[in-house]
Amino acid sequence: MASLLSVSCWLLTTILKLDTTRYCPELKSEKEHKALFIFGDSLFDPGNSVYLNTTRLASTYWPYGEIFFKHPTGRFSDGRVAPDFIGMHAAIFAGLPMLPPYLKPGHQRFTDGANFASAGARVLMPSEAYIDLRGQLGFFKNVVKSLNQELGNIKSKIVLNNAVYMFSIGGPDYAALIDQNPNITESYKNLFVKMVIGNLTNALKEVYSLGGRKFAFQNVGPLGCAPRKRIDYDNCNEDLSSMARQHNIALSAALDGLKEELSGFRYSIFDYYHALLNRAHLPNEHPNTLNRLDDRDERVKRRANKRKPSFFSGPPYVALMPITR
Repeated sequence: MASLLSVSCWLLTTILKLDTTRYCPELKSEKEHKALFIFGDSLFDPGNSVYLNTTRLASTYWPYGEIFFKHPTGRFSDGRVAPDFIGMHAAIFAGLPMLPPYLKPGHQRFTDGANFASAGARVLMPSEAYIDLRGQLGFFKNVVKSLNQELGNIKSKIVLNNAVYMFSIGGPDYAALIDQNPNITESYKNLFVKMVIGNLTNALKEVYSLGGRKFAFQNVGPLGCAPRKRIDYDNCNEDLSSMARQHNIALSAALDGLKEELSGFRYSIFDYYHALLNRAHLPNEHPNTLNRLDDRDERVKRRANKRKPSFFSGPPYVALMPITR
């Protein structure tokens, strides 16, 4: 099984082209500064949703953040989210910090990148409760303007061409659709997937037009097997998981199409769906899922051991290596 570090090393060498000779001796590449631009939902959100004028989120309460930060940060995690780990290793190789929420007040160095992800974000439906994909793209365009003003158009273009653009989005679209329309027809499911992928593809083309060339994707997980759904349905909700699978197939096809259409377009996909599904169905083969509780006290350990096996108790990046194109 791939470890979190090995997956991070893989991403850094295949997408960022960073020097991992010291920390991943089996992999070699050139050393140069790269920026990270993050788009997505709660899986990538470092706390942007905290700065929206909405009700207070659960992620601002304990035990969120207890492991690494020792306090809630707005991340829907007991520690860091995936881009934080990637940024951590990038800091070793190229001087990148852990990216703060884009909406956090104060100066940010956009030559390092930016994280626009927002919990609950959808591709299709805008809302005041989250930053949808179109809104995140608008923030990215503002960053491009800032880089042009700071560096000039030529140097700014180099930063944007060399950067990696990470995406994890789509799950909330399907979750909301099934919750609101439990008897939806198969034909409308197919149409809805096409709408999500079509809008996502258009956003990718806009990022490309602004200089983006290297893209990394986390596909949609087994939504119907989320712990809440397993409680509601006494098992996995196959309707919801099937939509996730449809999305993932369509996403791969769309990215292959963009690779053929757009010169220099490169991408990788992390198979998040099967990584989490393996942990949900075979928890005993993934001890991190049940037993790796880090610095939690014995009371928390006892509470965790009473829970049904789920895939939210450990780092998600451990089951399968990504797919690259």
